This record gives sequence, C-alpha cells and structure tokens, in this order.
Amino acid sequence: LTRHARFPGSARHNYRPWNPTPDPEVGDFLTRPPVGARRFEPGHVSYLGYCAVHEGLRFIRETGVETLAAHSSRLAGRVAEGLDPERYETTSPDPGSSPIVAFRFDPELDLIPRLVENRIVVSVGRGSLRVSPAWFSDEGDVDHLVQVLNA
Repeated sequence: LTRHARFPGSARHNYRPWNPTPDPEVGDFLTRPPVGARRFEPGHVSYLGYCAVHEGLRFIRETGVETLAAHSSRLAGRVAEGLDPERYETTSPDPGSSPIVAFRFDPELDLIPRLVENRIVVSVGRGSLRVSPAWFSDEGDVDHLVQVLNA
C-alpha cells in the first residue's frame, strides 16, 4: 500500500461485492492518480485512513465474514440467555441469529452509572439497551456484562 500513498488520487475496491469483475492483476484497490499538475495537489486524501481501512478489510477477508458473524452472534445469544427475563425483555426477533441483541428495561434501573463504572460500552437509551459483541469480545466480557446488568 505504501507505493500507492505517494500521490493524491482516488482508490476503489477491487473485490466482490464492491466490484463485480475484480482484476486479479491489480490487488485489492484500484488507484487512479491524477494526470498533469493536479497530481501534486494534496487535496484531502487520508492516507492513514487508507492504511487503516486496508488492514481492516484484509483482516476481515482473511478471517472470513462468516467466522466473524458466527462469533458475534454466539456472544449476542449468550447475552440474551444470561440476562434476567424479569428485568430485561428481549426485543430482538431471534437472539443469537444476529450479532446485535436488543432489550427493554425499566428506566428506573439507571444502568448508565453502572456501565460507566465497569467500563462497558453498549448503546443505552431511556428504557432500551442494544448489545453488539464484536470479534475482540469474548465469553468473559459477556459474562461480566451480564453480571453488571443483573446486579
């Protein structure tokens, strides 16, 4: 990727589903440097952003979308199974089939201070909670979340 970072220009994905006919000779990204004097204008290209996205997409491709989704869905199901059903109503249609699971709860529970104190980041609104465990979450993280929410 470094050789592509020497000039401003544009980059497009060279793999499915973003490109229906990827060119195997080119690599992951198609780059188009401007011609003439415009190639020396810095513009607003985020080369650091390109590098981060490139590595992130490479990680996803090497690990596999199915593997990532299965891991996150399994953990989301574990959250749904662990929460006290008397206090949390699952609003997701089929917990464990998606990497996101949502709940309703009594707003009087005042969960935000407990979550902040335990350094837990989830989406909380007035009376609603959405949890979306990711690849870097594990069973210990989920068990800790469930313990804090059920306390």
